[in-house]
Amino acid sequence: MKKFKTRREKLKDKIELELKSPIPNIANILDSLDDYEKDNLGTIKNLKREKTVTLKKINGGLKSAIDAHGPITKLLIGSASKRIYGALLSTPVEKQITRNKRNNELLRIVLEISAILYIIFTLWK
Repeated sequence: MKKFKTRREKLKDKIELELKSPIPNIANILDSLDDYEKDNLGTIKNLKREKTVTLKKINGGLKSAIDAHGPITKLLIGSASKRIYGALLSTPVEKQITRNKRNNELLRIVLEISAILYIIFTLWK
């Protein structure tokens, strides 16, 4: 099977394959174009989501700077840019915190179940 580098090359290959057949079917070509367009729309949707998330992070950094210093002046631009930069970097840390919370919750549940089983076993004797 041929590996495709781009969606355009994949579309080109599908159309060429259909045109080389003894009786080309226009429906298959249109289906290929629909798949190509669907992939493009999916990419655009992901880019819009990423842009929205980034803009919200920048807004959060600006709000943090304004809450800390009041109106941003030329003297406070450095602080504002540090806060914005910190807001943009927060995603990997948030994922790590979420993972740690999940692990801690799992450990707590295991300990609670163990304690309950120990109490039941002790009372049963």
